[in-house]
Amino acid sequence: MKKKLANVVQHSDREYREASQMKLKDADMSSAVVVKPIWRMRRTHPIPLRIEGVDIATAKRIGRVKGLPYQTLLKVYIREGIERDRKLITRN
Repeated sequence: MKKKLANVVQHSDREYREASQMKLKDADMSSAVVVKPIWRMRRTHPIPLRIEGVDIATAKRIGRVKGLPYQTLLKVYIREGIERDRKLITRN
Protein backbone atom coordinates (compact mmCIF):
# COMPACT_ATOMS: atom_id res chain seq x y z
CA MET A 1 0.00 0.00 0.00
CA LYS A 2 1.39 3.38 -0.99
CA LYS A 3 1.69 6.19 1.50
CA LYS A 4 -0.39 9.25 0.82
CA LEU A 5 1.89 12.28 0.62
CA ALA A 6 0.98 15.39 2.54
CA ASN A 7 0.27 18.50 0.54
CA VAL A 8 3.29 20.78 0.63
CA VAL A 9 2.88 24.47 -0.05
CA GLN A 10 5.91 26.15 -1.54
CA HIS A 11 6.43 29.87 -1.54
CA SER A 12 8.97 32.01 -3.31
CA ASP A 13 11.89 33.30 -1.29
CA ARG A 14 10.37 36.81 -1.27
CA GLU A 15 7.00 35.51 0.00
CA TYR A 16 8.75 33.52 2.70
CA ARG A 17 10.80 36.55 3.85
CA GLU A 18 7.70 38.77 3.91
CA ALA A 19 5.67 36.22 5.84
CA SER A 20 8.46 35.56 8.34
CA GLN A 21 8.92 39.30 8.98
CA MET A 22 5.20 39.90 9.48
CA LYS A 23 4.18 40.76 13.01
CA LEU A 24 1.96 38.17 14.67
CA LYS A 25 -0.81 40.73 15.28
CA ASP A 26 -0.92 41.44 11.52
CA ALA A 27 -1.29 37.81 10.55
CA ASP A 28 -4.57 36.00 9.99
CA MET A 29 -3.47 32.70 11.50
CA SER A 30 -6.77 30.95 10.75
CA SER A 31 -5.89 30.41 7.09
CA ALA A 32 -2.19 31.26 6.80
CA VAL A 33 0.38 28.52 6.38
CA VAL A 34 4.01 29.45 5.92
CA VAL A 35 6.30 26.70 4.72
CA LYS A 36 9.99 27.16 4.04
CA PRO A 37 10.94 26.46 0.45
CA ILE A 38 12.21 22.89 0.14
CA TRP A 39 15.67 24.07 -0.92
CA ARG A 40 16.02 25.85 2.42
CA MET A 41 15.04 22.82 4.51
CA ARG A 42 17.74 20.43 3.33
CA ARG A 43 21.38 20.81 2.62
CA THR A 44 22.35 19.30 -0.69
CA HIS A 45 25.82 18.35 -1.83
CA PRO A 46 26.83 18.23 -5.46
CA ILE A 47 28.48 14.92 -6.37
CA PRO A 48 30.00 13.66 -9.59
CA LEU A 49 27.84 10.86 -10.90
CA ARG A 50 28.23 9.11 -14.23
CA ILE A 51 24.93 7.99 -15.75
CA GLU A 52 24.49 6.39 -19.15
CA GLY A 53 23.12 8.66 -21.85
CA VAL A 54 20.10 6.45 -22.51
CA ASP A 55 19.11 6.68 -18.83
CA ILE A 56 19.39 10.48 -18.86
CA ALA A 57 17.33 10.69 -22.07
CA THR A 58 14.67 8.46 -20.49
CA ALA A 59 14.66 10.56 -17.31
CA LYS A 60 14.23 13.72 -19.42
CA ARG A 61 11.22 12.21 -21.23
CA ILE A 62 9.64 11.03 -17.96
CA GLY A 63 10.36 14.42 -16.40
CA ARG A 64 8.59 16.25 -19.23
CA VAL A 65 5.52 14.03 -18.82
CA LYS A 66 5.50 14.50 -15.03
CA GLY A 67 6.34 18.21 -15.23
CA LEU A 68 9.62 17.87 -13.29
CA PRO A 69 13.20 18.67 -14.18
CA TYR A 70 15.04 15.42 -14.86
CA GLN A 71 17.61 16.14 -12.12
CA THR A 72 14.81 16.38 -9.55
CA LEU A 73 13.29 13.17 -10.87
CA LEU A 74 16.63 11.35 -10.55
CA LYS A 75 17.05 12.72 -7.02
CA VAL A 76 13.59 11.39 -6.09
CA TYR A 77 14.45 7.96 -7.52
CA ILE A 78 17.69 7.86 -5.54
CA ARG A 79 15.91 8.92 -2.35
CA GLU A 80 13.17 6.29 -2.81
CA GLY A 81 15.77 3.55 -3.40
CA ILE A 82 17.77 4.54 -0.34
CA GLU A 83 14.65 4.64 1.82
CA ARG A 84 13.51 1.23 0.54
CA ASP A 85 16.89 -0.35 1.26
CA ARG A 86 17.17 1.38 4.64
CA LYS A 87 13.90 -0.24 5.67
CA LEU A 88 15.20 -3.64 4.55
CA ILE A 89 18.39 -3.20 6.57
CA THR A 90 16.60 -2.07 9.74
CA ARG A 91 14.28 -5.10 9.65
CA ASN A 92 17.20 -7.52 9.82
